[in-house]
Amino acid sequence: MLPQGMGSAGKMHFGFVGTYLIADLTTPVSAIPSTSYDCAGYYGAVCNPTSTNGPVARWRHELRTTWSTPWKGADVSLAWRYIAPVKLDQLNPNPNLRAVDSATAGASNAQLIADGVVPNTNAYFSSRSYLDLSGSFNLDVCFGFVHGRLASRVGREN
Repeated sequence: MLPQGMGSAGKMHFGFVGTYLIADLTTPVSAIPSTSYDCAGYYGAVCNPTSTNGPVARWRHELRTTWSTPWKGADVSLAWRYIAPVKLDQLNPNPNLRAVDSATAGASNAQLIADGVVPNTNAYFSSRSYLDLSGSFNLDVCFGFVHGRLASRVGREN
């Protein structure tokens, strides 16, 4: 994180992590290269059916800003997480993934949806943004045993 001083108001820290996925290639039959397909920017039954990370968007990032307050140990953070849009893998131009429309040869994505080959409800997921607000502070607490009982004290040891 890049810190920026703000005098007696504390410090601001900025951090950015972004990922651009160039390709997510799979070759189910390694001896037959023509079975390859690219799932970058797609999701569905073939592209990441068991992924716990969700659809494989081409772009995602997190921008985090943290204010280190002038009060010892108290911080406030705001993070913006962004995930780019994705399409259903049946809309991929690769013939190994593309849905087949028996009514219209070489159908466009819109035609596949209009003909009911690909359901309209999940053909596309638009981009998503999430804002996360968090705070933290240090609490000085000392624990010890006094005559067999647990005793606690708030404050600093001198």
